[in-house]
Amino acid sequence: MVSRRELERLIVLGLGELRQAEVDLENRFRNVPSPRDEGASFVSSLADLKAQAERLEAMLGALENDSHSATPLAA
Repeated sequence: MVSRRELERLIVLGLGELRQAEVDLENRFRNVPSPRDEGASFVSSLADLKAQAERLEAMLGALENDSHSATPLAA
């Protein structure tokens, strides 16, 4: 079971990590001489970023659902 406070902390940390991943990806793409050379790697990075965002959306949804009840959240 995860408390609301712990879930909020995980969301804040996840948002920070997601933002840093976005910045890193943007910088990496900007510094590539030819985007075609890094195409597969870039697509893989985008897929990882999408998965991170989806996990955060699920946590936000759980937090929103928790606001309607006082029971602890399952991890």
